[in-house]
Amino acid sequence: AVYRSPLVFPKRAGKGGGARRRDEEARGSGWLPEGKCVYVRTFGCAHNQSDSEYMAGVLASEGYEVTTEASDAARSDAWVINSCTVKDPSQAAFGRAVSEGLRLGKAVVVAGCVPQAQRSLMATPGMAGASVVGIKQIARVGEAVAASLRGERFSALGTSGALPELELPKIR
Repeated sequence: AVYRSPLVFPKRAGKGGGARRRDEEARGSGWLPEGKCVYVRTFGCAHNQSDSEYMAGVLASEGYEVTTEASDAARSDAWVINSCTVKDPSQAAFGRAVSEGLRLGKAVVVAGCVPQAQRSLMATPGMAGASVVGIKQIARVGEAVAASLRGERFSALGTSGALPELELPKIR
């Protein structure tokens, strides 16, 4: 599916701001994502699928066109590849997808438990150019994609703190 419409963040009691505040934060650097397409691909478990839905929602809310269709991968500007360490075939397919995206010159962001648990893997030649978002930083996927599109490498792999809010936008 392809998503072009911005989503709205749920407003939290007492916090205010909702979509407008986060949209302003995302655009605070002066870099705008309009016209940029992000292909989101998921390997692994149901939890990874859910995280990908949240990341797709975050990206759409920041103005990116988001697609999950493999047929759109070639025209996409960036790829977000989410992975699982529990399933070996998924991890192998993940590695091939990252290498392919980098070979094609895409801005690649890897997410999920593979980069979180196997940080040394991210230094291998096939993955060295990819940006990284850990399991507790999925709300920062927009920052990672923006940095990657600018030719920068972004890394957020902290292990402390709470899991991401369930109030993130989500695309199913």
